[in-house]
Amino acid sequence: MSSLPNHLTQCRFCSDVSQAVGENPIGTAGHYDYWLVVELPQPWSEMALDQSEALKPYLAQIKYLVYQKGVKLRPLAIAPDADYSQPGYTRVLFYRRPATLFSHYTREEYLIPDAELGHLVSALLLEPEKRSNFYGYQQNKDHHYDLFICTHGNVDVACSRYGYPLYQAWRKQANSQIRVWRCSHFGGHRFAPTAISLPDGRYWGRLKPETLNLITNREGNLRDLKFYYRGWTGLPQWAQIAEQEIWVNHGWNWFHYLKTGEVLDADETNQQWAKVCIPYSSPDGTDQGVYKATIESAGELTTAGESGSPPHTAVVKQYKVTALTPS
Repeated sequence: MSSLPNHLTQCRFCSDVSQAVGENPIGTAGHYDYWLVVELPQPWSEMALDQSEALKPYLAQIKYLVYQKGVKLRPLAIAPDADYSQPGYTRVLFYRRPATLFSHYTREEYLIPDAELGHLVSALLLEPEKRSNFYGYQQNKDHHYDLFICTHGNVDVACSRYGYPLYQAWRKQANSQIRVWRCSHFGGHRFAPTAISLPDGRYWGRLKPETLNLITNREGNLRDLKFYYRGWTGLPQWAQIAEQEIWVNHGWNWFHYLKTGEVLDADETNQQWAKVCIPYSSPDGTDQGVYKATIESAGELTTAGESGSPPHTAVVKQYKVTALTPS
C-alpha cells in the first residue's frame, strides 16, 4: 500500500489517520534504562531540555553518553504545576533500572534550588561520587504513579490537539497517589494522546479520560490493552510485541512480575521477523521461567508519519506473534 484512501488525504492530524487505518501501537515504546525528568517552564522548543541555561554546560557530555557510549537514557521536560511546584526550585525525577529482571524503575526525586539544577544532573549522570551532596533535597516517595502526557505541539500538533484535553481531564482526577504532568515529546505522536506511566515504565496511546483506571488501578478487560498499549520501556521493541501477548494471557498479575528481554535473532535487513526470549520471575520467586516467542510481519499499511494538510505519509510494518511458549 503506497497511498492513503481518498477520504483521509485531507485529514490534518496524524493520530486520526493512524487510528482510521488500524495501525497497531504495540512495539513503539522507547527502550531505556534511565529517565531524567526535569521541570522546565514553557514554551518548549523541539529539543526542550536544550533550552535550559542551567543544563547547557553539561549537554555535550550527556549527549556523548547517549549517542557515543550507548547509555539508554531518556530526558523529558515537564511543565511546572501550581500544586506540585515551588517558586525558586526545580523538581527532578530520576528513574533507573534496578536490576536485570525488574518490574518498576527505582525513583529518586529532588526539589533543587534553580541554581543547583545543573550540578544535580551532573551528579546523577556524570559524577556519581557527588550525589551525596544533594541528599538533603530528596523528596518522599508517597506518590505511587506519575503520569506524563505529551502536549508538545511544537513537535506535532496532534500532541497539543489531543494531549492537552486529556491532561485536563486526568489532572482533575489526580490525588495523593497519582500525579499528572504535561511533558515534552517522547515519540509516537501518531498515537496521540499518548502518555507514559512511571515508575512502571509503560507507554500508552489513543487514550481517553476513562482509561485512567485501566492504567492505575489495573481494572477492566485486559483485551483492551491491545488498543491502548504501546509497550514496556524495559524491553527492546521486538520483545515488547511478545510481552503484550504474555500480559493478556497471563493476567493482571503479570504487571508485578520481574522480567527482562533479549532478541535472539532477527531479520535485520527487511525487518520481517524476530525471535525473542523473556526471562521472568514472580515477585516471591515461586514462579520462574522463560518465554520464547516468534514475531513475524503481518503486512504493511500507509499511515501519517506527521500531521499536516495533507498529512505526511509513511509506510509502516505491522507484526503478530506467531509462536509463544513458556519453559
